[in-house]
Amino acid sequence: MTRILSYNIQTGGMHRIDKLATIIEATRADVIGLTEATNPHVAEELAKKLGMHLRLSGQAKHHKDWHVGLLSRLPIKDMQAHVRPDILTKQHLLEVTIEENNGDPLTAFVVHLTADFYKGVESNRIRRAEVQEILNIMSVRRGTPHLLMGDFNAIAPGEGLKTSTLLSYVFDP
Repeated sequence: MTRILSYNIQTGGMHRIDKLATIIEATRADVIGLTEATNPHVAEELAKKLGMHLRLSGQAKHHKDWHVGLLSRLPIKDMQAHVRPDILTKQHLLEVTIEENNGDPLTAFVVHLTADFYKGVESNRIRRAEVQEILNIMSVRRGTPHLLMGDFNAIAPGEGLKTSTLLSYVFDP
């Protein structure tokens, strides 16, 4: 059985490599989808500490480029970064095919959807377009094992967004 973990390492994971590695090791995950992997050096160091393969969607040039990545204990067979600035706004959709222990392929898609909550209805329109584009891209994998993971920046219906508490999640006390 392949263990899967989706993990937002928050703002690139700087100064928290050991903490992140400890958490990932505790899960015993074989495949980890990373969001906010904006610092390639952090992702590379994590891969090295964990003895895993790494694929990133691209090199972040600015802290707002919320790139995604994938760590895997299993062999990586193929990788593609889908970049559609007209639809997938500033995010990429990373597609990585790994070989499971039994030899079967498994394709993991990793994404970080837009978090423009303050835009209200416009934010929903943007997210719907992103999701539709992701489904279009994933449709080529119909009939084969695949999964979608990442940070969907979704809020449950009726649940208010308390922006004043967001910083407590980003920064360690």
